[in-house]
Amino acid sequence: MDNTKFEELVTVITEKVIQTLAIENRLPKIHFLGNKTTELTVSERTRIAEKSGKQTQEIYLITEFSLNNLVNSANLSAQTAIEKELVELVQQGKSIVVVKEGRLYQAAMKTALYGFQQKIKQYEQQLEGYGVRFLAAKEWLDAPVNKAKSKQQYLTAKELIEKNVAPHQTIVLPSTLKLTDAAKEYLQEKKIQVKRDS
Repeated sequence: MDNTKFEELVTVITEKVIQTLAIENRLPKIHFLGNKTTELTVSERTRIAEKSGKQTQEIYLITEFSLNNLVNSANLSAQTAIEKELVELVQQGKSIVVVKEGRLYQAAMKTALYGFQQKIKQYEQQLEGYGVRFLAAKEWLDAPVNKAKSKQQYLTAKELIEKNVAPHQTIVLPSTLKLTDAAKEYLQEKKIQVKRDS
């Protein structure tokens, strides 16, 4: 490689480094709350900043969040260190993001009785009212999130609600599609009949 080409290469690399550092300096600092932490790329930090909904110099990212953490934080009655820090940050108006995949109560969101699921959603909405955002990792991660593919497909109460099926109607579902307990309860409550596709 001759000297001119080498200098051109150094110039290009230097410009890229300067651009990256300029972007890096404009991005908010990410603070992790919880046991799981990770290095984030510039593009991931940029997307978190965009999705957090606030122009701020700092974002607090909660990577693990239990049902107790949710209830206590939503009621502003912090018991644990993470809850106390979260409530304090809410009071200060800081930008807080809870990673949806880090919610340790996710199973309850899918399998618990419909009324219990609704109560969990109320607590999450209460926190959102305080400015806390719930973001799925796929919204900001560079690499796709590896989710184990279920062999069995399920229809949830949430999906039924989103389909906006009127009470006393009949819906046709594939015979391979299973219903969660919450979905069954929702169908009974709304008196919706299910017909199976053969």
